[in-house]
Amino acid sequence: MSTLFFDPKGRLSSAGFIRAGYILILIGVAFQILAMVNFELAQRLNFISYLLIYPWVVIWIKRLHNGGQAGHKFLAFLLLYTVLSVAGFMIVEFMFGKGMFWQIAYDINMGKLTESELEQKMTEWVKLILLPSTIVSTLVSLATLHIGDKVIPIDPDANKYGPAPKD
Repeated sequence: MSTLFFDPKGRLSSAGFIRAGYILILIGVAFQILAMVNFELAQRLNFISYLLIYPWVVIWIKRLHNGGQAGHKFLAFLLLYTVLSVAGFMIVEFMFGKGMFWQIAYDINMGKLTESELEQKMTEWVKLILLPSTIVSTLVSLATLHIGDKVIPIDPDANKYGPAPKD
């Protein structure tokens, strides 16, 4: 399991890629649920979500290797994910955030908020958008995962990245 998520060498089948992606998505959803249940604890453990970036990169590289492609091409899928995420954030902010994000940004820029007021407003805003943003980010992750899997070819034979995966 550790080589699946932490060693970018080798190849990963389409089915293995989807399974690994689902595992990483579920871990991300679990952290979002934790934030809904215990917001303060989730804030303290937020750094763990950044640690999930590396396993994502690894599975994308391995899936690209399975198609005989260089691993750095995962950047195209990262761009797709980023664009979809920003669009999703804008929709969530518009529908559920009530424009609070933009008002907070304006108030910060104008120097209208004290540190405690900022913390209070940010906490209130995050609680407004947490559930919808969790749903949107999960859907964006699933869409990117499946789009990537469908557009990356599968090389059934051994290639310069190793033998064909067994599953």
